[in-house]
Amino acid sequence: QQNWAVLILHRRCSHFPARTLGPQMRNSEEPKADTVPRGRCFRCLKRWAQQAEPNVLLPLWCFRPRGQGACALVAAALFIVIGGGLLSASAAIDEIDPIAYVGGDAEKEFTVDKQIDGDILVYYELPGMLANRKYIVENKDPDITNTMLGRVKCLDAADQESLWRRTCDVDTRAAKGSPLVCSQDPPFAALINAVGSTEAFKPCGLLALSMFLDEYRFEKHENGNWIPVSVSEDDVALPQESGINSEVYGSKIVLDSGALKIDGARSWLTPGPLFEHFKVWYRPPASPNVRNLWGKMKGPLTPGKYRVMFTTNSPIFTDQWGIKEKRVVLTGKHSLGSKGACKVLGGIALALGFMECLAAGVFLVITIKQWGQRNNVQRVAEWTPPVDKE
Repeated sequence: QQNWAVLILHRRCSHFPARTLGPQMRNSEEPKADTVPRGRCFRCLKRWAQQAEPNVLLPLWCFRPRGQGACALVAAALFIVIGGGLLSASAAIDEIDPIAYVGGDAEKEFTVDKQIDGDILVYYELPGMLANRKYIVENKDPDITNTMLGRVKCLDAADQESLWRRTCDVDTRAAKGSPLVCSQDPPFAALINAVGSTEAFKPCGLLALSMFLDEYRFEKHENGNWIPVSVSEDDVALPQESGINSEVYGSKIVLDSGALKIDGARSWLTPGPLFEHFKVWYRPPASPNVRNLWGKMKGPLTPGKYRVMFTTNSPIFTDQWGIKEKRVVLTGKHSLGSKGACKVLGGIALALGFMECLAAGVFLVITIKQWGQRNNVQRVAEWTPPVDKE
């Protein structure tokens, strides 16, 4: 109605002579172009602000409550389907209950009730490790890695003087010249002593200093005997990081005379499984709970009685750093990821679908109210006053 009123007023005013207009309208002139020179930044800003009208424009009905309600229903159906599919996939992934252990445990027994087909993935979990903190994520060796939006540096962990964080007696070694001793982490002390230097610590940084070093061996109980179960630790890193000559680390961590070197200095890392586990550890998760791939078993994993033996078990995580427990998780391989990830993403998708349903309901109510108002206006327009017969 307002558009029609403006159009009628414009047509009527166009027939008025110029003398009927006010003096300001008669004496007005077209605005002159801005001839003052402007800088390059001003011209760029003006071009950005005065954007051209896009070639493809959505029709107006897309912005009306009816169109928005239809879009909300389509989005709700899409989210619900995705959420249902993810929850269904989560239910189809077979995962054994986590095997919890602490420093000092030698072995743990567990039972597999249902056969798991395909490859079996072996993870280790460190709940509450908080490896996602900024001061840890950025505390890396700049000789082997960098970040997109910042620089990494070995803050407070540049040399072996910082190894006290792993209960290593650095002062006694410096005074007596004896090998390094770490009371709660002998495997880590053995790696440092093999370097042959009392200063070099490569790779440096708090993230490398806190590396997980536990090792496992799995066995199955059959006919009164424990039969070893083979686990491969080679294919655990990303494809571009796997191997000694990988795309990411091939030119930065070099194999020389059987030892790994970084920028000419011998590293405390060793070729083989330890190097592959380091690549996984050097990508901390966004979650405060660490869950990294440790190895892979060839399936199927048949039902029966099993045990995991902790050939290397550093008590520093539970005794010194305050982690309640460490866990070993065995799960089936799936293209969509782990069981927990599918469950969380499925729940988020269903929640978004429910929110879209609420939005569709709101738009439906608005549409019904508009229909009622339109009908009222039509009845008023069609109403005629009664004719007086006198």
